[in-house]
Amino acid sequence: MKKKLIRIFVVLLVLVIALSGCAKKEVPLKESMKNVEVQVIQEESSSVNLGYSGVVEPDDSKGLSFKKSGKIVEIYVDENDYVERGSVIALLDQEVPNYEVKASQANLNAAKLDYEKAKESYLYVEDLLKKTEELYEAGAVSQDDYNKANLSTQTAKISMDQAEVKYQQINEDYNLKLGNLDDTKLVADMSGYILAVNNKTSDMVQAGMPIVNMSNGKKKIVVGVSENDLKRVKENMNIKIRYQDKELKGKVSMIAMVPDSATRTYPVDISFEAKEVPLGAIVETSFQIGQQKATWIPLNAILASTIDYVYVAQDDKAVKKSVDILEVQGSRARVKGLEVGDKLIIKGMKSIKEGNTLQIVN
Repeated sequence: MKKKLIRIFVVLLVLVIALSGCAKKEVPLKESMKNVEVQVIQEESSSVNLGYSGVVEPDDSKGLSFKKSGKIVEIYVDENDYVERGSVIALLDQEVPNYEVKASQANLNAAKLDYEKAKESYLYVEDLLKKTEELYEAGAVSQDDYNKANLSTQTAKISMDQAEVKYQQINEDYNLKLGNLDDTKLVADMSGYILAVNNKTSDMVQAGMPIVNMSNGKKKIVVGVSENDLKRVKENMNIKIRYQDKELKGKVSMIAMVPDSATRTYPVDISFEAKEVPLGAIVETSFQIGQQKATWIPLNAILASTIDYVYVAQDDKAVKKSVDILEVQGSRARVKGLEVGDKLIIKGMKSIKEGNTLQIVN
């Protein structure tokens, strides 16, 4: 029995050894390579810009007011109306000025008639004096007759001069009354758009009180520049403007030397041409103040977790590098943290991890 058990044990041992010999040996898995595309980092010349938000305002806006006080009887415009230079905007009550013009005109007509009569009389006696003088020199009339003729001429001359002075004075008064009548009309002194109507008919207004505000139709952008940046801004400097999805161009037209009392920034006006940009719109402006060497990379190559980072290829391995985004322009970003010559992974970076083996395909 004992021998039988020994035989069974030997057989089982032989089977175990045989089975172990037939088992396949384990082959270590080869790491798969990740296909990526890279871009070799280079420095390029780039503009240095100051960025500010600005507000679109009328380029030349003013309030129009009457030169005299009175009651408004007509307003001929509404907000946003376009008016030509010389158009009548509003009208004051003309009853009193009209009466004064008519009265002064009557006085003027009478004074003119008096002057014409005095002039006619003077010319008559002047001609008579010349004839008397000829007769006197010929001995045909006495000294007394000559003296009377001369006195009559001098008297007629004084009367004519007085009549002329009176006529001129009344004419000045008449022109003044006409001016007062004209002052009842509020007339646009430029072509442009009505920005605001500040009164209504039947309102009593004082001289100099703005009845409407209007603009010449041109627009400007006003930005507030800090004291530190002000010295870098120059008149006629070219400005890039962004409004919604539009890229526009402008120029610095005015730099204030006194800061705004509320913001303590210095107002800078930018002239531009863009009728489609409405008054009051907020736009982004960019002042190009110089050039610099910079590293620009595709914006979509940057990944983010708690930090912004990219992958670069080093010795066919993926290496993570953190970057600082300094500026974004369209689909590119100016960054800090990469070296010239780095092989930045620009395609396939989302499917790799640090340390992965890479296959560069471009």
